[in-house]
Amino acid sequence: MKTLFFVLASICILELSLCQNDTTSTPGTTTPIPQGDVIFNFTVPKNSSSPCLRARFSLAFDFKYPAIINGTKLNATAYVKVNSIDEYSGECNEAFNTLEIEFNSGWSLVMNYTIQENAYELNVMRLTYKVTAEMFPDVDPKYIGIKEAQGSNLKEFAANRGNSFKCISETQIQLGSEHVDFKNYQAQPFLPSDSKTGDFDTAIECTADLSGNSKLVPIIVGSALALLVILVLVAYIVGRTRQRPGYQSV
Repeated sequence: MKTLFFVLASICILELSLCQNDTTSTPGTTTPIPQGDVIFNFTVPKNSSSPCLRARFSLAFDFKYPAIINGTKLNATAYVKVNSIDEYSGECNEAFNTLEIEFNSGWSLVMNYTIQENAYELNVMRLTYKVTAEMFPDVDPKYIGIKEAQGSNLKEFAANRGNSFKCISETQIQLGSEHVDFKNYQAQPFLPSDSKTGDFDTAIECTADLSGNSKLVPIIVGSALALLVILVLVAYIVGRTRQRPGYQSV
C-alpha cells in the first residue's frame, strides 16, 4: 500500500509539473527548428554594442500574379525564399524602431515597430520587389516591373518592453495579395541604451509554439503512467513472493 500511495503521488506531481511548464513563458522552447531555413541576425544600429533593436528570423514570400500559359491568362503563384541579404539598416527613435532589409538585388522589406504604454508591436511593414520572368514563371509581360505592397496597423509580434517575442512556427502576414512568411522569429525592439548582454531577454512565445509543446503533455503523461503501472505490478508480485509461507518439516 505504501508503494501504491507513492506511485499515485508521483503521478500527481508529474502532471502538475507538466501543466505548469506548458503555460509559462520561458527564454527558450523545445519546438524544433525547421530544416533548410536560413536564419538572419540583425542589430540596429548595425554592429552596435548597444542596439535599440535585436532580431533574427527566416524570411520568404508568397505572391499571386497574372500569367499567360499557352495563350491563356491565368492567376499563378510564386514562392520566394530569401537565402541571402545584400544589406540592412535601421533607425532608433523613442516612438518607433525600424529595420530595413535589402535583398535579391533591388528588393527591400521595411519593418516598423511602435510602442505605446510600455508595450510594443510590429505596426507597419512595406515590401518593394521586382517582378521578372525568371522569378515569376510565365508572368504576363505587362506585369513585369517594380511593385510595392504595404500593411498598416498590423499589431503583430506584440510584447511588453523588456521582453522579446519568439515564434519558431511559421507566421504569415498579409500585405494585399502578397504574404510575408516568417519562421524562427525572435525580436526585441526598444532595448535600453545600456543593454550590452548580446542576447534576448525572456521570450513571450506565440500560440503556435505553445500549442505544439502542449501536444507532448498527453504522450509524456501516458508513458509515465504505463511505466508506473508496471512498477506497481512488479512491486506487488515481489511482495507476495516474500510473504508466502514455506513448508514446515514434520
